[in-house]
Amino acid sequence: MNTPYDSIYYKTRYVDPFHVRLRVANVYYLWLAFFCIIIPGKLKKGSKVLDVGCGVGNLVWALRFFGIDAYGIDPSTSAKRYCRIPQYCQYKNVEKLPYEDFSFDLIYTNEVLEHIEEENLNRIIIDMSRLSKKMIHMIGVKERGEMIINDPTHLTIKKENWWGKKFKRLGFDVKMGNLFYFFPHKAPISGFKRGYFYISNNK
Repeated sequence: MNTPYDSIYYKTRYVDPFHVRLRVANVYYLWLAFFCIIIPGKLKKGSKVLDVGCGVGNLVWALRFFGIDAYGIDPSTSAKRYCRIPQYCQYKNVEKLPYEDFSFDLIYTNEVLEHIEEENLNRIIIDMSRLSKKMIHMIGVKERGEMIINDPTHLTIKKENWWGKKFKRLGFDVKMGNLFYFFPHKAPISGFKRGYFYISNNK
């Protein structure tokens, strides 16, 4: 029986689409890596970052293109089959991320937190925060409409302000929004997507 994150899920999203086969998708991942991770995160060549929920490793690949020491971790072993940079990504389902405290310059997630049950969010966010004082979360928020609301793999569908308040309640400084973070399934002129959060822990 198929599961939400089986081989078909990754193949239909990250292998079969026409724009992926033409490598047009690479432009998006390079854009996202540079303008939405490297610049706001103030990363330099050699900065060490972790992609939590890396999927097939597209952003790990893109960050390494720019000289960032990027790694990924994902609980889905099905994604490993299609990983484009497997030597830098590991696939295991863990209760606690297997890294030492503050061992990264930045932690980030891209379209991941909406896939987690609401009751588990605090534990996972706090666990990520022990690895770095800086995190970037790009989240599918409710304002983005049917593609977010009707996706059965999305378990926490909330508005942008809900996420901002959650990060603040957990004790983080929060900056919301990034002009370069656009929704890839629409032309940029139809609006930039919501759900970009740069959060930091200055304790």
